[in-house]
Amino acid sequence: MYLAHVNFRPVDGARLVDATPDRPEQFRVRTDFDGSDAGRALLRSFAAAPAKHREIVAGRQFDPQLLAAMDAVAGTDGWAHAMQVLPDGAADFISFRPAELDHALRWMVRNGDEDALGLVLPATAEADGRLAEIAKGNMKSLAQGESFRCALAFGALTAAEAAELDARIAEARKTAWQHFAASAAN
Repeated sequence: MYLAHVNFRPVDGARLVDATPDRPEQFRVRTDFDGSDAGRALLRSFAAAPAKHREIVAGRQFDPQLLAAMDAVAGTDGWAHAMQVLPDGAADFISFRPAELDHALRWMVRNGDEDALGLVLPATAEADGRLAEIAKGNMKSLAQGESFRCALAFGALTAAEAAELDARIAEARKTAWQHFAASAAN
């Protein structure tokens, strides 16, 4: 099991952008953590309406942490992208190929001691532990002598670069919504 845990610092007033549809079926929030009643209620609200988590609200605590499995959506270039667009238009970003890392997680903790955002954590499985991932069919293995390679890109973008990537993400999101709408109709 492999997880690329690239962390950023959440920025008040930022928005989270990716092509994953804001549907509980595609953005599955874990709500079984111990924590404050208010924190667990916040997680349940995100589970019911995932779009609510996309704004980084000043003073909003995540106790317990936010952890969600996401259906990553690749654009026509085969890459999935996610950004934290900052109030000035610049952005933090991470990009990966779902053909290589076929699972994705979003993780955020803001509790006074910790302030971290796993914008998207590309992975080979979800985060429910070895036995659960085996039961879900998510365990991968390599034969002797085989190797595994994947590519990631991450870092910071200027406002102009972020606007360009935002347009590419919007196109992939539109395609994903059309796909899910067609699937629901059948």
